[in-house]
Amino acid sequence: MNWLANLRFSRKFALLGLLAGIATALPFLLYLRAAQRDLDFAADQQAGIPVMTALYEVLRTTQEHRGLSNTALAGNEKAAAARHAKEAEVQASLDAAGQLMSGALRPAWQPLTAQWQALAGEVRQARVDAGTAFARHTALIDGLLQLLAQARDAYRWTLDPEPHTFNTMTATAIDGVRFTEYLGQLRGMGARLLTQGQASTQERLQMHALLVHARDSHARTVEGLERAMAAHPDYRQALAPQLQALKTEVGAALALALNEIVEAPALGYDANAYFDAGTRAIRRQFELNRHATELLGASLGERRRALRRDAALLAGTVLAFALACGGFAFVFARSTVGRLHQARLAADAVAQGDLRSRIEPAGKDELGQLMGALRAMQDNLVHMVAQVRANADSLATASQQIAAGAHDLSTRTEQQASSLEETAASMEQLTGTVAQNANHAGQADRLAQDTATLAQQSGETVGRMVQTMQDIQRGSHQMADIIGAIDDIAFQTNLLALNAAVEAARAGEQGRGFGVVAGEVRRLAQRSASAAQEIKALIADSSRRIEAGTSLAEQAGTTMQDMVGAIQRVSQIVEQISIACREQSAGIAQVNQAVAHMDENTQQNAALVEESAAAAESLRTQAAQLAAAVGTFRLPDDAAAVQAGADRAALMARPAAAMPAARPSIA
Repeated sequence: MNWLANLRFSRKFALLGLLAGIATALPFLLYLRAAQRDLDFAADQQAGIPVMTALYEVLRTTQEHRGLSNTALAGNEKAAAARHAKEAEVQASLDAAGQLMSGALRPAWQPLTAQWQALAGEVRQARVDAGTAFARHTALIDGLLQLLAQARDAYRWTLDPEPHTFNTMTATAIDGVRFTEYLGQLRGMGARLLTQGQASTQERLQMHALLVHARDSHARTVEGLERAMAAHPDYRQALAPQLQALKTEVGAALALALNEIVEAPALGYDANAYFDAGTRAIRRQFELNRHATELLGASLGERRRALRRDAALLAGTVLAFALACGGFAFVFARSTVGRLHQARLAADAVAQGDLRSRIEPAGKDELGQLMGALRAMQDNLVHMVAQVRANADSLATASQQIAAGAHDLSTRTEQQASSLEETAASMEQLTGTVAQNANHAGQADRLAQDTATLAQQSGETVGRMVQTMQDIQRGSHQMADIIGAIDDIAFQTNLLALNAAVEAARAGEQGRGFGVVAGEVRRLAQRSASAAQEIKALIADSSRRIEAGTSLAEQAGTTMQDMVGAIQRVSQIVEQISIACREQSAGIAQVNQAVAHMDENTQQNAALVEESAAAAESLRTQAAQLAAAVGTFRLPDDAAAVQAGADRAALMARPAAAMPAARPSIA
């Protein structure tokens, strides 16, 4: 999925819109295809209405011609005149239906027309008897019924999906036409038997079988139409009166066939009246078929209009929904990309160290929360950088103080070395004086006074040395405190840099640049802490040695005080010069040893001072680097502070003045 991660959000939204369009268009196209199939299905059914109506008319006229021919050939002159007119009516219905025959039905239609032409000519010329004419008419009508069944299949009248139209098609095109055929045979055969005035048992049984079939077909026709009327109220309103009239006419015709022929002991009913009763029932059935077919055509037309309307409504709805979704997606994508662009600009500014831009979160969604988190990160970063900058300033100040303290310590060490030189010189003079005391007893008093003066000066010098050592000890304690403060500052800076690195890691790719800076700051803070620890250890060691030097200086002061007292006693008790000289010799030896020890401590202090100066210089360099690193961040309304920090960093970067070298040992 790397290719998806490399796509811009605009292209991702475009791809998402394309997929949504395909997901919407595919089922919509499938629906349109299904709707078109339904439209074609209904159109085929509707196209079959005029064909079925024409075939109904051909079937009706042929059935009537069969009955009239059967009666006329049996000797009914009135039926013969009606038959001639009916022949022309049959031919007209055949011509009208022939114009409607499609390619699929025409092969079956042409033999039927030829069969009719031959039958009509033979009946017209009376070349067939009544039974043969009836049978050939029935065969022709069977062919018409088969053609009607083919037409039902060709125009899909057997697969209708709605109950009212399906039941109407079944009741009219199947059960209804079968009923008319059974009733037509009852009509023709019964009229012939009534014309003959007699009927055999076989003929009565045939009439009874036709009567049973007619009743069954009529019952199925009525049942189908009643189901259609129950499924659609308009059908009930339009067909109920005609169906009731059909029941009446059919009941009367079937009752005549049963009572006057099948069960009658003698056939005396008027054949023309019987024929007319059957004709009325058959015509009522065909009239009902015609009216039901008109309703069927209206229903199919309404179905086609409803399908077109539903398709247009769905197309409009889908189009409107697609436009609305597209508009919403465009606005959403534009808003999302805009806010992401704003977040990227803010992250780029932070990566470049510019914290002056203001992130304004918009909305409460995930992007709004992201913008809010970026704003909080920026605020925390500004606060953290300000703290780091302040700590860097404090660190710079502390490093400068350490450098100044190291310089002051170097100066005091130099003064201490000078004092030791003076003390050494005094001790040399004192040694010479003691040596001369053995040879110049006469000058003991003057020398004792001189010695007292020198001893007093030496006491003052030792006192100053003690004071200097105490000052050095206090300076060591101050340096230890300063180094502790630097260590705390470095620790806090390390914590702040660690927090900054964590925040940068949470920010991901946008915080990588700041994470690098935070890591650099953390390394500098760690180096500062390490240097501070080393300086602290050196200062602690120096403090211990200074305390030892202070103790020795105090001992030297005490010795000098004792020496002053001894010299004063020499001035009072000249006779004890020898003893005093020996004591002075011993005291001078101790003083020389103390001075040698003090000189050694002074050399060690000088080395520590050099190390402290080097550490202070390193700390100042690191503080300058930290200040420069923090100075890359630009805070709001902080241009002057940034310039001042840069100047201070440049000043701190200058090399420190060389420390004075330690004095050579006088031992």
